[in-house]
Order: sequence, then structure tokens, then C-alpha cells
Amino acid sequence: MENWKWKFGCAIVALLALYVVSSARAEEGTSPPHPNDLMGSAQTYTTVADDTLMKVAIDHNLGLIELLAANPGVDPWFPGNDRVLKLPTMHLLPPGPRKGIVVNLPEQRLYHFNSNGATQSYPVAVGRGICDLKPGAVKVTRRRRQPSWRPSAKLRAVRPDLPKIVPPGPRNPLGKYALDLDLKGALIHGSTRPFTDKSDQTQGCIRLYPEHMATLYQSSRKGTLVTVLDQPVKLGWADGELYMEVHPSLEHTKSINTLRQRRAQRIPGLDARLAEVAGADTDRIDRALVRKIVREGSGLPVKITKPRPKPKVKKIRSLFGN
Repeated sequence: MENWKWKFGCAIVALLALYVVSSARAEEGTSPPHPNDLMGSAQTYTTVADDTLMKVAIDHNLGLIELLAANPGVDPWFPGNDRVLKLPTMHLLPPGPRKGIVVNLPEQRLYHFNSNGATQSYPVAVGRGICDLKPGAVKVTRRRRQPSWRPSAKLRAVRPDLPKIVPPGPRNPLGKYALDLDLKGALIHGSTRPFTDKSDQTQGCIRLYPEHMATLYQSSRKGTLVTVLDQPVKLGWADGELYMEVHPSLEHTKSINTLRQRRAQRIPGLDARLAEVAGADTDRIDRALVRKIVREGSGLPVKITKPRPKPKVKKIRSLFGN
């Protein structure tokens, strides 16, 4: 009789354990894991005596503005010897549909989401002389190899030495490849010097390093969607933790020069965005750290969630005593 009771008790315990495990799996299935929105890896560089931040940016295929933002307090012309610089080589993917080409203006960076699932990211310089890009969606209307350049009438009035058409060659600022967009004066092209201390005042549109433009040209097609964003703040998940990335807004870009005092920027609706993206993990957000990231505007992704509290373990009394 005692043997029968013992076997019956074991069966009940097994059924209860199976129910608990099944319920836990069902509960896990209702909350899919967060996606991995982080690409690249953090890197540093130690300067040598003749370095400038422009030289470091060119040598590492980075944008000048993003390198300045990541290293506040560093003299761009005389950073000094043996100074460790943070390289902006890790990024959160931009918000919205991940399709085609996405250009985030405050970030001065382009993302290309290929149809095969691969994603490339390139620094860009966006000129404000001819093409004043606004947030929205356009398409690639033409792909040009060895493009000719037609200076605008406004530019030729300032530079009468320019011809109506500049053929391919060393005097052509469009480089070897160009993507025309369905917006007057807007195109994406390569440039031997896309980043200068006055790159936002030049007559180009969206400029890339020549090697980056060659890759983008080969992997893009006519009709490719090009989405322009104005998002100084990006939020994203990686390994179950929420990250935040803050860039200088367009109106604060001019104060990014580290020889001047940076202007603090306000980000309307940030709390609502944090709550929307964090969801059930909103209480894990480190608010003091968020304020610090906004104040610095370094453009580097930073983890803003605190560790999850350890689950409390309840002791269950045995059905059959000890």
C-alpha cells in the first residue's frame, strides 16, 4: 500500500512539473525577444605627433563631424601625441522601415539595406548649397558611371570660369559614380574630399568617400527607395538591453567644433519615445544616464537599461513532507 502511495505521489509531482514548464514556455512565446539593432564594434585610435582629426577621419573612413562629436575637448588641429580617440565605428540602426537607402541628417550617415539582408553604413557629408534635403522619401531615378557635372546658374554667376558642362575627370566634383534622385538638384556621389571644415556650405549634395560610393553604386538599382530622416536620437536593442545614441541636431551642428562651447539641445517628446520603445522595461531606464547622454551628444551608442532584478525563489513545501 505504501509503495502505491509513493508511485501515485511521484506521478502527481511529474504532472505538476510538466504543467509549470509548459506554462513558462507559453508565456515566453508571447513576448518575442528584442531584435539586435546594433551594428559594428567599438574601436579606439592612439594619435601620433603629426595627426589632425581630419587626417584620422580620412584614414579610418569616418566623418569629421562624428569624430569631433565622439571626442569633446580635443583640439581638431593639434590633438597631441599618444591621445586615445574614440572612433565612431558602432551604430544603432535608424528607426523606420529598413529598406533601400536611409540617410539620417543629424548623424551625417547613410545606411543601405540590401535585398539580400546585408546592411552597409557609410559616413556622408550633406551640402546645403543647392540641395536642401528635407525628411521624406524619394527614389533613385538614374545611375551614372563617369557622370558629367552641370553647375547651376547661381554657382556659375559666382564662378564665371566654370563651363556649362564639366566632363568626367579630375575637375569634376561628382567623382566616378552618381545616383540621381527624383528631387531637383539632389544626387548621391563620390568625392575625393567629402569632409572639410566647411562641408555643409559646399555645392554638393550627399557625398561619400570614393570607395564607399563605388560599393553603393554596384549594390543599388534604379528605383531604389531613399528615405531621408532628421533623427538626432536613436534607440535600439542589443542582447536584451536598450541602447541610446544622441547626435547634434542640424541647428547645433555648427557648435560641434570642440574649440567652442557646445550648446545644449532640447529633445521634445523624449520621455514618450523612451516609454514606447522600452515597454515593460521602462522602469529599468537609467534616467540620470539619459540626461548625461543628451547633454554630451557624442553620437556613440550607450546602454541605458539597468540590470534586471533577480527573480525571487519561493520555497515549495513537499506534498509528502521531507
